[in-house]
Amino acid sequence: MDGSESEEIGSDEELDDDNFQEINIDEDIIQEIDEDVDEDDLVGSEEDELTSQTSACLAKVQSVINRTRSIIKICRSTSMITCFIKKKAREQGLRNKFLILDYRVRWNTTYLMIKRFITFKPVISSLYADIDRIDGLILSKAEKLKRLALTYDEWECIETIEPLLYRFYEATKLLSGRHYSTLSIGRFIQSTLLRSFEDLARNTESFEGLLANHILTYLYSYFEEKPSQTEKDIYIVTLFF
Repeated sequence: MDGSESEEIGSDEELDDDNFQEINIDEDIIQEIDEDVDEDDLVGSEEDELTSQTSACLAKVQSVINRTRSIIKICRSTSMITCFIKKKAREQGLRNKFLILDYRVRWNTTYLMIKRFITFKPVISSLYADIDRIDGLILSKAEKLKRLALTYDEWECIETIEPLLYRFYEATKLLSGRHYSTLSIGRFIQSTLLRSFEDLARNTESFEGLLANHILTYLYSYFEEKPSQTEKDIYIVTLFF
């Protein structure tokens, strides 16, 4: 992204505590996947294997995003941690910025949350390195943060999610324009999204490819399968207005 990114993501006014939903951090959000498989089930088609891999992939994504939300919630609601993070952020050149939360049902805000979290990765690492030495931090809060800590693989997971969500963030921005006709560019955005994820989905052996393939099934459904032929024809006509 260009230099405007810092302005857009750096603005917390529209992403404050009053607007974003509360996350229940007292629940154990680290869900284990049941891996007890009957021997007969191990011999299946490639399609079944792909479905199984995708399910495991989605479970991991859900767990990582939920834990990220919970880490951010603790950091925003605990004054000692907030002060520590702001101090470290200034040392990293991240002035006037802080961790933000998302609306779960709006992927563009989830992108902003993840993007900021990745930007704060060195700060988060410093937090975990010094967590037992933060003055005034109660033990139970420190232990809760430790349980939520992301592993190396989970950081890789969230760094893989970010560019996928970025595509929807950019699409949302284009469709939210006020100084041009957004209806006429809708089909172009749909086609661009489809081609983008089709390219990624070709590599079904990668984590990114599995996610892209799953996203494609929904894009095809909403863009190609659900609209009637009449609706598609009317939509094409609008491209000329």
